[in-house]
Amino acid sequence: MPVRHAVHSFQQGKGGCGKSVSSALLGMYKISKGELPLCIDTDPLNPTFSNYEKLNVRQLNIMEGDEINQRKLDTLIQWIDEAGDRDVIIDNGAPSFI
Repeated sequence: MPVRHAVHSFQQGKGGCGKSVSSALLGMYKISKGELPLCIDTDPLNPTFSNYEKLNVRQLNIMEGDEINQRKLDTLIQWIDEAGDRDVIIDNGAPSFI
């Protein structure tokens, strides 16, 4: 079965290491090549990726209090599936907030 799209997920345990910037740069590169990636920001504390208006980033707060809401992960998977042949770029927050 051919690959429909790629999912790029930027993760790192430390905050401030460039996850959001890397996500934004990849998104801008894809747009410059005529592609329209689905961009998702799951960082509940510093949703920096969401600030890049031209990328139309969807924000998904996966936290409920101090716990990850597993239903929100279902939403994430649904969004990825609905992306069809578009690449998906996900900026994940540092896990220090958990």
